[in-house]
Amino acid sequence: MGEQRHPVTGDREPREEQRKAIQIDDVNTQPVSGDQRLLTAWFAIRGIGSIYYLMFALNHGLSGRLSDQAINITLSAVAASIILHGISLTPLMSLYARRQAGKSRRSRSENRRHEIR
Repeated sequence: MGEQRHPVTGDREPREEQRKAIQIDDVNTQPVSGDQRLLTAWFAIRGIGSIYYLMFALNHGLSGRLSDQAINITLSAVAASIILHGISLTPLMSLYARRQAGKSRRSRSENRRHEIR
């Protein structure tokens, strides 16, 4: 069987073993907690993405009244996002810190129980 080539670039495709090694090397080895996933989902970058897609639409033919509406909606969404994230940052990070401290205390007490046995 001949060497496989990428259909667009013509580059040699890596073998299955090489693909798996690349995937393992590229992944962060520390697990992400559910709390961290929720914080990331809430505070993820929205503004620049919204503006990017707005510019994409404008550059690909969106015009007239519809473009004005798209601009107004996008800028309103970005402004609302900034305000909501600003208001929620301190309370959510405080909650996260308390939860992490509680988990740390629980794991220390569990370790002590195992040491006593």
